[in-house]
Parts: sequence; structure tokens; C-alpha cells
Amino acid sequence: LHELPPAFPWQSTHRLTLDLLLRRDIYMQGYPLGWIKPMWRRQFLLERSLRYPEQYRHAEDFYLLACALLEGAKFWLRSEPGYVYTLRQGPISGQKSPFSASRPNMENIAASCEDLLHRYSDRLCANQKRRLRGRVRRFLHGGALIEIRTLLTEPRVVAAVLHAVANPGGPALFAQLRFSALTGRLGFKQP
Repeated sequence: LHELPPAFPWQSTHRLTLDLLLRRDIYMQGYPLGWIKPMWRRQFLLERSLRYPEQYRHAEDFYLLACALLEGAKFWLRSEPGYVYTLRQGPISGQKSPFSASRPNMENIAASCEDLLHRYSDRLCANQKRRLRGRVRRFLHGGALIEIRTLLTEPRVVAAVLHAVANPGGPALFAQLRFSALTGRLGFKQP
């Protein structure tokens, strides 16, 4: 049996707050806290009518976790891994996982963040709203990047270029990811 690395960079028990969740759960950057699998108090969820949203097929864990935190839930994170999360695509090999049949819908994920902004507008501070709006933009840019990559593999180069021009956030996200990968290889710490 292989020893799993710590799930988080801290060694002691750590409280999860909405600010920490928004700071750490960034699409295509690191290991999002939205992937955690908390133990829930059923009564807490029932009293607040909280459940996994049927309308959001992807990032539903983040959505429910954010709702619970905004409803007053308290979560504590431990660094010991409790399960293994299977990615749709291997981060090193780039190969699709045989265990995942889903393809993320970035517009749907962005809509879930918009839903949080509207539903909890009175409970969110200005910084949390800014981070959620940034999350919306990043997922929309990710959707554009996925479409550009798909068009390039078909190969429909002209369509990919036109899509990139119409959706400059996709190429910008690609440049940011490449820059982050380069600085990581050179030993610079990511913010």
C-alpha cells in the first residue's frame, strides 16, 4: 500500500471559512478545496433546505459547501487524506481517466457562482463578491479555452482562431497557465 501525501499544506487541523474556500478553489490552479468530502450533520442540511443542486452537474460540491458556510456551517480540515479523488484527465499524462464519463460545462459552473452571488448577496462581503465574480470569469474563459482546443484537434484552425479572437479570455488563461507552469519549474513559488 502506497503512502498518500498530505491533502493540504498545513499540518494541524484548520478551519474552513468561505474566504479560504474562495482563495483556494481556483479553476486550473492547485488542488481546489471544493474537492473535499465533508461529513455533514443531516439536521443542519434539512433545517436549511440544503442539498446538492440538480441543475449544476459540475462543481456541485463547491456550491453546496459555499451555501453551507454562508448558512453558518463550521468545517475543520485535516491534512490526512481520507479518499482519493479521480480527475477527468491526468495532470501529468494528459490522458482521460477511464473512471470519469463527464465533461465539464463551464457556463453551468459560472451560473452556479452567479446563483451564489444572487442568493446570498446580503451575506457576502465586497471581497467575497469580487472573488465569486472572478470565478465566473475564469470558468467562462476556461470554457473558451476548451472550445479552442477542441477546434484545434478537429482540426479547424480558422474556427479556433476566430473563437480565440471573439473570446480573448481563453488565450489569456492559456498564457497564464503556461507562465505558472514555467515559474513552477524554475522554482518560483506561486502566490
